[in-house]
Amino acid sequence: KYDSYYVDHIETKEWTQYTIQVKTPGIYSLSLKAASATDDAKLSVLVNNITQAKEVVVPNTGGPKKWQVIAVKNIALKAGANKIKILANNGGYNLHYLQFWKGK
Repeated sequence: KYDSYYVDHIETKEWTQYTIQVKTPGIYSLSLKAASATDDAKLSVLVNNITQAKEVVVPNTGGPKKWQVIAVKNIALKAGANKIKILANNGGYNLHYLQFWKGK
């Protein structure tokens, strides 16, 4: 039984967007929890419509619900509202959550 929400069957060129509020501007790291049964899944991270990480590999985790955390470093966030877009360069993965933390 899996009892939490996630975005399923992400296809090439699909995207999800989130608005977050940031108290302290600066450089952050991003964790994405994803699962994939393919070898060529990739995503890009855009902040306020500026690409900050391009074609990040989503590894083949062995199945669509075998989750793995992917770290993306050096994401610049401004104080206040930031729009975070996750763009599927190559689909074939599921996305469970995003989490930011301060520092590179």
